[in-house]
Amino acid sequence: MKKIMTEDFGLRVLSIVIAIVVWLIIINVTDPVKTKTIKDIPVSMVNDDVIKELGQCYEITSDNTVTVVVKGKKSVVDKLKATDFEATADMSQISITNAVPVSVKLIKSVEYEPDIVSGKNSTINVKLDNEITNSYEINLNLIGSAMNNYYISQDEIKMNVNKIKASGPQAIIDTIEKVRVDIDISDINEVTKKKYPIHAYNESGKQITSKRLELSRDYVEVTITPLIGKKISIKPSIIGDVDPNYIYKGYQTTVDSVSIAGSEEDVSAQGNIIIEFDVEGAQGTIANEYDITDYLSDNIKIVSGEKTTKITAVIEELSTRRIQFKAESLKFLNPPTDVIMNYDTEKVLVVNIKGEDDVIDNITIEDLAPHVDLANVTLGMQSIKVMFEDVDGVNIVNYPSIEIQLQDKNQVVMDNLQNLQNNNDTQQAQ
Repeated sequence: MKKIMTEDFGLRVLSIVIAIVVWLIIINVTDPVKTKTIKDIPVSMVNDDVIKELGQCYEITSDNTVTVVVKGKKSVVDKLKATDFEATADMSQISITNAVPVSVKLIKSVEYEPDIVSGKNSTINVKLDNEITNSYEINLNLIGSAMNNYYISQDEIKMNVNKIKASGPQAIIDTIEKVRVDIDISDINEVTKKKYPIHAYNESGKQITSKRLELSRDYVEVTITPLIGKKISIKPSIIGDVDPNYIYKGYQTTVDSVSIAGSEEDVSAQGNIIIEFDVEGAQGTIANEYDITDYLSDNIKIVSGEKTTKITAVIEELSTRRIQFKAESLKFLNPPTDVIMNYDTEKVLVVNIKGEDDVIDNITIEDLAPHVDLANVTLGMQSIKVMFEDVDGVNIVNYPSIEIQLQDKNQVVMDNLQNLQNNNDTQQAQ
């Protein structure tokens, strides 16, 4: 009996061993041990107040992620990812070469915790720098174009703050060229209040995205008040008369229209601009410059076009033509009765006229109708001015005179009779 029990016990132990071996074989076949590389585990910085207390800050100069190799059950390892690990860099342990040790641990709860066989203790490199703070004006950058009949410029945009402070490593702060807010105005047609993010940019216009750069605020509150816009014309009103020997030919302007903007009421009330231009007595082309804003109401602004215009009045001297005619062409007006008139009908008279070439080239003496007015003249030898009819586009430069002898008709008859009697008496005496 004892022999049988002993033999049974050995068989039992052997069976248990065989069962364990079989179980281990089955387990390793169905869920074997494996290794896996897990990349891009983000590194968190701890105890960085140690650096700040020294008036310094840091910038990570190497990759701020780590890679580990884990070994464990396939069923566990296959499900692990970067977010299941925590990597911390302790700034209080920074070395003289600015290397910071990184500790990695699994933070996910699993049934069979794998081993971290590589990368559990690594380092990242940082660069120490002085921490400084500077103040910057907030610049506006308008994107897009205002809607039709609306106008928006930086003057129509008000921010709740105009300055911002930027803090961080001096190497980063020194690269800041400007701090800017980008505002899209393409869909704004009413008073709009909105928050816009603030960003810092370097000299090349590239946004500075370093996490070590801290702005005193992330957003600025903006109020946008769009203006109504329209286009108006600018024209001169020519007043006065140029010198008679000159002719006004027209005007030229450097700016004949501008775009304006303002409130709906002010813009509606603003009409086209008329500028008075005085050419009285002008002898040649003249030009004046005018400030367009002087002709706008105080609340209207010019948003497109020049703010001054130069107006030129083109004035040219008339051409001159010399016309000769004989005294026999004269017409006498208002001749007195009982008066005998004597003058040299062959005398050549000259009149000079001025006008545009296409007008005076075709003028004849008949068109001018030279005449002498004998009203209120007295007897005797008289020098009387020759007058001419008005002809459109023709100016008379000079008025010639004609010598005319006026005698009393009765007296002339009596004198002739007396002379005749005297001649008869002389002949009889002989």
